Amino acid sequence: MPFRAEQLAKRIQDDLSELIRKRVHDPRVGYVTITRVEVSDDLRVAKVHVSELAAAGQPAGQSIEGLRHAAGFLRTELGRNLGLRFTPELRFEHDRSIEEGIRITTLIDSLGPEPPAETTEGGESDAGKAASNADEEDEGDDT
Repeated sequence: MPFRAEQLAKRIQDDLSELIRKRVHDPRVGYVTITRVEVSDDLRVAKVHVSELAAAGQPAGQSIEGLRHAAGFLRTELGRNLGLRFTPELRFEHDRSIEEGIRITTLIDSLGPEPPAETTEGGESDAGKAASNADEEDEGDDT
């Protein structure tokens, strides 16, 4: 992404976050986070990746539909804020990266704690003993 596109993507992300929070009153749009914005090289299209926290009883993806419905309004408001000759078309996409991270963390946590390493009479663990034995073997190979 060229430098100008990166700057525009950051500005779109900041402005859209503010607009959604203050100006979008669609009941379908719940708690959403814009995780990233990708602007095409020609600055005509902005892919807006959104993560949503669905309220109890609200189907997943409903916020995205609400944002897609409000895309024209949001594009108009962005155009006023950005002062560009052409405001990029907004394409909202569901970002599942946060959900995947939570799922992976839950799976790791469900494995339980790692059992402590067994120690020998001298207080050295089996793993430590194997490592020191390997070091002693390496020292004898200096021929």
